[in-house]
Parts: sequence; structure tokens; C-alpha cells
Amino acid sequence: MKTRKSLISLVLVFAMIFSLNIAPTVANAEGDSDSYSVSIEVRAPYQKYYQSEEDQYSAGFNIVELRKEDLEDSFGIGLPTNGECGYTLVRALAKHIRTWLMDQKNIEFDDEGKAYANELMPNYIKVSYTDAYGYYLNNLSADGENWDTGVSKEGTASDGYWALIYNGEYATEFGLSKEIPVNEPETKVELVWFATNTSGCGYGHFEMKDKLDDYLISGDKVTYTLNNQRYNDDYTALIDVPVAGVPVQVFSQNKGDFLDQPLTTDENGNITFVAGDPGEYHLVAFDEVTVDGVTISRINRAELHIIVAKKAEKVKKLKAKVTGKKKAKKKNIKVSWTYPDLGWDTAKYHVYLSKKKSSGYKEVSSKNLKKTSFTIKNKKKGTYYIKVRAERIYEIDNHGNYKSSFSAFTTPVKVKVK
Repeated sequence: MKTRKSLISLVLVFAMIFSLNIAPTVANAEGDSDSYSVSIEVRAPYQKYYQSEEDQYSAGFNIVELRKEDLEDSFGIGLPTNGECGYTLVRALAKHIRTWLMDQKNIEFDDEGKAYANELMPNYIKVSYTDAYGYYLNNLSADGENWDTGVSKEGTASDGYWALIYNGEYATEFGLSKEIPVNEPETKVELVWFATNTSGCGYGHFEMKDKLDDYLISGDKVTYTLNNQRYNDDYTALIDVPVAGVPVQVFSQNKGDFLDQPLTTDENGNITFVAGDPGEYHLVAFDEVTVDGVTISRINRAELHIIVAKKAEKVKKLKAKVTGKKKAKKKNIKVSWTYPDLGWDTAKYHVYLSKKKSSGYKEVSSKNLKKTSFTIKNKKKGTYYIKVRAERIYEIDNHGNYKSSFSAFTTPVKVKVK
């Protein structure tokens, strides 16, 4: 398993769902009031493992009851025995798998039998731990020889991941380390396996040249590609496969909602986004999967964050005034203007001069003119036309990268040097 959050494609035929209905129980015979029960139902193609028959298993097979003594049991997969990771989903799942394993192999349900089953457990369940997400499920095995997810015991590549569904919502903020809630008997947890060995309806990411976001100016038109990210046939590298016909929703941060009309990827997996009003936007393509007639939406998503900046406004109140001694052969032209508040942005200005109103303009201003005035020096007698445009500069990150937007030209101002 490369990572819990890998964006990878979904294959419905291999979807495995665990439904855990969680409820606190009453005190047991020994007076242990810290006992919790978890009802586990398993639905998947691997019926011999996941689907029990009532006459074959004891009534307790689908009911996992966690007690204080279970907090001192690693279940053979490295769970803490020091009180950490207490009455959690991962501990309930581990106990469920061990109960099934002991039943399958006719192992006695005593301390010696549990110890022996714990030695076998790493062949049947694999979990991982990270500081960010706690425990999460990597793999399960029905036969102890091959992971049901399609990865061999010796293999290091993964062809899918386990998604945690909590009360019908994809759980992005926690993993199996979540404590079993008290007094919430209707809590429902599902673990869903999504495979990636073939291209399917799942999506990976938007192709953005290794960037997670983009910075646009109002009016910009940009094409993005939605990819299905998966491993190649020999699991040596991740590849991108464009996905066609997928609705891509546009979320406006300013409005706090999705815009009415989603975009749809074309046959090459492309969409064209036209930057509208300034603000923050998210392009989002949600995976949806149907299992046993039930649609689970927003399991996974490909997302691109976009900031749209305001296009540079036109310069206002452009004026030109001739200065210099009355009898001088050459005189100066002082040009001034105003510009709206820039906020966090900066601006440069470009001054153009011509002897014709409609053509022949050449820039005469300095390279980095940031003042709202400029003097054109040493002009001979004659009629001149002047126009100005602004270049608004946006800082797009903290690494010294910038983006510019040019305003439209002002209406030319006529001035005579006598």
C-alpha cells in the first residue's frame, strides 16, 4: 500500500464492504461496564470468508464484543497493549478476523488457542499506522496465502486502497483509530476496497504540470485534463489514463456552493475552464460507486484549486501638459493619471507616444515605471498623441513567482508642442 490517500480508479466487481453497526452493551457478568459490541456484516465476492451462514457459525460470529481484556491483546498485528488504541474500530475488526480464523481452523477459544491464532493473524490481516491518520487497513486474506486485494504476500506494489465510510460519508478526517462512540447505537461504519488494476470509473487527478493549484486572471481560458491514475500492468509505475464523459463540478468559495452547470470531460478527458468573477474556485470530479443497488457518492475525488484575480483596470484621468521655457526649441510633456487601489498587488505603467491618433505608437516610458506620472523629454514642435496602459502584477506564491495582467489602453490624449 503506497498511501492511504492515493487517487486511484475504482472497480466495482472487487468492492468489498464491511458494515459495522456499533452499540455500547450493558455490563457483563463480571461487572465490566466498559464493554462495547460491534455488529459486523460482510458482503463481497469472497463468500467463503465474508458471508457467514447462520447454521455454520455461532450467533456471536457477527457480534464483536470488546472488553477490557481485549485492550491487553495485540491480536498478532501489533496493536498496543498499554491502554492506547482502546475501544477502537481497528481492535474490533482485528477481533472479528481472529474469531473467524479460529472458527475456520477449529482452534480452541482459550488463551492458548488465541495465542496460536495471533501467530497466524499477519497472514490474514494487515494494518498500518501513521501519526496523521492513525490505523488504517491495508489488506485482508481469505486463505492466508494471497491478499484478497490482488497483491501477493511478497509484492510491494498496491493495486487499490481501503476507503472508510462513516455514517454514509467518506471519512477523510480519521481512520480505524476512531473510538467506538458511546450511546450511538445506529453508528454505521463500512470499509470498502477499491481496486486499480484496470481503468474504470474512478479518477485520479487534474493534469496541472505537477501543481495542485492554478492562478488565473478573469477572462483566461484554460484546458485541464482529468486522469485515471493507476499502476501499469507490471506494477512498476503509476500511469495516467484520461477519462471521458465525467461531470466536473465548479465550487465557488465566495458563494459557498457549486455553480449550477458542471463541465464534462471530452473524449480526451479535457475540460475548458473560463475564469469568471475574481475569487477562489475548486474543480471537483467525484467518484461514485454502486454496490448492491446502493450508491455511495463522493468516495474519492480529483480536485484542482484555482484563484481567479481581477483583470487590470484601465488607467483613469489621463492628462498631458507641455512644460519648459516658452522660446525653447524642445520642450517636455508631463503625463499624469490615476489608478484604483491595488490592495496586495503592485502595478507598472506603460506610456506610448505617436504623431498619429490611430497608429504608430511606441513606448517611451522607463522599464519599471511604478509612479502615476512620467515626463517625456525634449520633444520638438508638433502635435502628439499619448496613451497609457497598466500592468497589474500578482504574487502567486511565496517563492517569488508572479503573474501579470495588462489593462486596455486609455483613449489617446492630444497635446501640442509650440
